[in-house]
Amino acid sequence: MFRWSLMPLILLACADVCQADPTVGVYYYPWWGESQGGHTLDQTVRAHTTPNHQLPAVGDEYSSRDAGVISAHIDQSHLGNISMWSMSWWGPNSFEDRTIRNHILPHPRADELSYTIHYESSGRLGSHSNPNYNNLIPDFLHLGNNVFNDPNYMRIDDRPVVVMYLSRVFFKDAAGATALSNLRTTMQNQFGYDPYIIGDHLFGSVADGAANLDAITGFDVYGQVFRSGEATQRKIDQLERIYSNAQAAADSAGVDFVPGLTPGYNDKAVRAGNLPAPRYLTGEDFGTTMEAMLEDAVLPHTDVDINDLILVNSFNEWHEDTQIEASVIGPSTNTDDSPSGMDLTVGRFYEGYGNKYLDILRNATQTTPPITPSEIRWGRGTADGNFVGNYTDVANWNANDVLPDAQRAPSVSDRARVDRSGTDMTIDSVITANDFLFGVDEAGQTFSFEASADVTLASNLFASFNSGDIDFDVKAGASLSIGGNFLLGQHDGNQSGQQMMNDEDITVTIEGIVDSAGDVILGDRYGLVSATTSSDVDVLLDITTGVLRANDIKFAPNGDLATYLNPALNNSMGVRIGDEGMIVIVGSDSTAKMNSLIADGLLFTDSLLGTLAVSYGGIDTIVEVVLGGDFDRDGDVDGADYLVWQRDPGVGDLTDWQKNYGIQSGAPVSVVPEPASLVLALAGTVALVSIARGHR
Repeated sequence: MFRWSLMPLILLACADVCQADPTVGVYYYPWWGESQGGHTLDQTVRAHTTPNHQLPAVGDEYSSRDAGVISAHIDQSHLGNISMWSMSWWGPNSFEDRTIRNHILPHPRADELSYTIHYESSGRLGSHSNPNYNNLIPDFLHLGNNVFNDPNYMRIDDRPVVVMYLSRVFFKDAAGATALSNLRTTMQNQFGYDPYIIGDHLFGSVADGAANLDAITGFDVYGQVFRSGEATQRKIDQLERIYSNAQAAADSAGVDFVPGLTPGYNDKAVRAGNLPAPRYLTGEDFGTTMEAMLEDAVLPHTDVDINDLILVNSFNEWHEDTQIEASVIGPSTNTDDSPSGMDLTVGRFYEGYGNKYLDILRNATQTTPPITPSEIRWGRGTADGNFVGNYTDVANWNANDVLPDAQRAPSVSDRARVDRSGTDMTIDSVITANDFLFGVDEAGQTFSFEASADVTLASNLFASFNSGDIDFDVKAGASLSIGGNFLLGQHDGNQSGQQMMNDEDITVTIEGIVDSAGDVILGDRYGLVSATTSSDVDVLLDITTGVLRANDIKFAPNGDLATYLNPALNNSMGVRIGDEGMIVIVGSDSTAKMNSLIADGLLFTDSLLGTLAVSYGGIDTIVEVVLGGDFDRDGDVDGADYLVWQRDPGVGDLTDWQKNYGIQSGAPVSVVPEPASLVLALAGTVALVSIARGHR
């Protein structure tokens, strides 16, 4: 047995409760950025998917040295129940070394996680066939003087933890054993400790020399079971057998075992030869590869002696598409911009997945009750602002004369109901609950989901009102996952009386991500209130820069919508999409319905640059603002669009091209250029191109 001498503060705060949760580490790559030695995202499959790229949510070309990026990655780590980064290290004063020492470890929020070094031995110890250990001791002396002494560095038995890449190659024989022994002796003499080394010693079977390490793991999950390019339950079962045998071998060698996992694999953008492993089991949904791996192979084989540590490959290795870092949200595709259209995807499907893999990891590894904001009480609000009973307790529905329950964590049947308080609420943490009912009985309220909010509901979300306005804001960076329907306006039934709406507004603004497994319904689920008694009521769903995913969008499906929208009553209801907003109708061709909603004015945009367009890519239906004149749909209006129009004037109106020439999607409107001379010049260009193409 051993003791952890460093755990993240968030876990220390609940040490008595969190023992059952595994410790989640990720391979973290601090190599991104355009500085000398840094990597860019060009050589990633996600930079080449079509029609949309699927790059990181923090930015297309982020820098690992950016304090804002580091902070966002810490937030994402909390979302995924990640407590340790194992940071790729390539030698003293390398790009990664300087990023770690000068930017990550000194970051103001660094103490929210712990850190280890992932020693990239293939870049430090010579060739696989002829190892050279000259760098080993100087490298560790450098780390001892500059990294291991950091207060947030992870230690086991007061020994700094190092993950050793390809130990199965470099430390499997007598020469490797001697090199390790010399290293341990030197570090003990110099610093009073020798490092706790987790060796990458598993590849199908455990290599020789495991007893010279402190723990073993298998970094390359893909190579062990997925090289055929298929992801099936049979492959997961094969991995489980490998881990079962490896754990037994580790026990026999007297060392600990750390199981590894990965969401998928595709390195086609950096090297040829490997078949991609999809992120979905054959015939199943995105994410099922990782879900099955966690449940069936990884979590059954953790080692209690090291707090059930697991290692995820990876947090942000986008080159090999093993990342779980949050991406932009986008529709699924199996095409890319290569000559064949599938050189990189090889026909596998990819999606802009948002927080999906962080959510999968958290849901599988976090067994303790979720932490909820103090403003939320579990029960029903009374007129004096107290909370009583269980919301499902119909007998107390209108009771004001009973004592409030003590604040408590939710059970699976509880609802979070917030009403009658007239108090604005900010949600900025991870919440898991059955469903939410945000109601207003006395005064207007604003509910704000901040960038760090990650809310998962097993059932429905109601944004409801009786006699007050609601502003319901999902800020950029926030994630709201709804297991049922998202309902805007009125309660969810079970009440009589108080059904008249007058001079009330509900505005839901989406700048982040809202993913509803059910429908988005504007108007009461059980029918709109009597339309003749409702007036001056506005219900607006405003998707400004965010993404809404749902099965369908419905407008008062059980109510008299036509009467409600009678101009004499001064009511309104609709969904507005901004220039950077998007609706994804999941899993169906809903083009006819979405176009009908646009024609009826229920789905609209105020964009000055473009119009709403509906497209179906074979799986999902997308509704978004398309820049007028962008005939080749590449996000800008330029000469190439004129060439498209020249060949097929039916693609659109040339006046849109003239009006928007020089504008990119999402760019501010600037001075509109005079396009007349451009038309003439481009016409000549087209002629020259035609002549050139005709020449043999």
